[in-house]
Amino acid sequence: SIESMKNGNLSKKFSKDAEEHVRENFDLEKKILELELILEKIS
Repeated sequence: SIESMKNGNLSKKFSKDAEEHVRENFDLEKKILELELILEKIS
């Protein structure tokens, strides 16, 4: 049915968005760790 096709596309889009969100968070974590290392070296 059209309804289940819509739902399928929605869940695909949602999981893709979620994946990108996780990747962004991971990049952010790495940047924070790098900054912390730099701050430790300075002090």
